[in-house]
Amino acid sequence: PGGGPTPATRFVFWHRQHRRFKYLRHRGVRNTLHTLVVLDEGNMTLTRRLGQATVTGMQPLPMTLVTQGREPGMAFAICSSSWTEIDPLVRSNLFLKTILTPGEGRETAAITEALRLTRAQTEFLATRLARGMAILSYPPWPHAILATFQPSTEPKTITAEQFREVTERTAALCTSRVPPNTKTQETSD
Repeated sequence: PGGGPTPATRFVFWHRQHRRFKYLRHRGVRNTLHTLVVLDEGNMTLTRRLGQATVTGMQPLPMTLVTQGREPGMAFAICSSSWTEIDPLVRSNLFLKTILTPGEGRETAAITEALRLTRAQTEFLATRLARGMAILSYPPWPHAILATFQPSTEPKTITAEQFREVTERTAALCTSRVPPNTKTQETSD
């Protein structure tokens, strides 16, 4: 369905991430990547407006997990069409930043400030950064990095048959009785 996830779907998703966070902390996992969560259109979930939306004054759960999940081994890959819509707390906790073509002037200005781009780099970002190019910011490296890649030629749509197959695989995975990370013993007849 169009329009993004429902509030119920978002609740279940973030509840599952919170349970994973608590599980990893309970197991004593520290400073080792264990779980990677990919958020497409992360600006919808991690919007700067969300930080102002809590009645209790506490940080919303998504913000807590994204900013504190690193210690017990959770990493978040956040894809967003807007740099400025992502909460500043989340932006300040991003490690590797990959910038594709920005949409408008205020995005360019905010990206320039965040990545500490030079005037020439900002001009390149605003006028010459094309499809198949990205600007990377990697904290151990003091300068912005220009990367190129082959644009994907894969179709963005799937057939009804592909969707049915994915749904069946997901349903089978969800109904599996084998706990994660448990080895099963093979028996021979």
